[in-house]
Amino acid sequence: MSATRGPTPRAVVLLSTLTLLAVACGDDPAPEPEVPEACLGSDQPNLELGHGVGGAFAPLADAEEVGLIAAPQGGFGVTVLVRTRGLAVVDNPLRFSLEPWVDDEVAGHFEFDRRIQCLSNGTGGLLNGTVVGFDETKYGTNDALLSLDGQLIELVITAEDVDGRTATVRRPVTLLVGG
Repeated sequence: MSATRGPTPRAVVLLSTLTLLAVACGDDPAPEPEVPEACLGSDQPNLELGHGVGGAFAPLADAEEVGLIAAPQGGFGVTVLVRTRGLAVVDNPLRFSLEPWVDDEVAGHFEFDRRIQCLSNGTGGLLNGTVVGFDETKYGTNDALLSLDGQLIELVITAEDVDGRTATVRRPVTLLVGG
């Protein structure tokens, strides 16, 4: 009867050395992606309003005609994209305030916190499909909404980052209601 023997000490050393070499020579972990400067906090943060054109951001021009859609918070409003620059958007939510202004008066107000994506092209952060909604108690009927048709109103959006930096954009737009 033969005795079962384990690996020789030389085999153990050789196997241990090969294991260490395999671990040491393995793939390096992927480097952390560099964060675009526009997605970090700066002394001059700003916001830009736009809309999506073929999946790309297109700035909203002064007095551009915009329509109404149903707002997720209730009632109706204007949908926009919001591009940020100089606000810390990576791993932190921003605090947004949305207001439509009619005849120099606030015609609705909605606030929320949201994490937004940092665009890989380095142009900043992007909040998609935001609806600047009108107050349902004042603009909850068809007649009230139709009274806004053709009016130049202002969309006012403010964003604040985790470090207290704020940026506000005011954009006049011409509101089209109905057809």
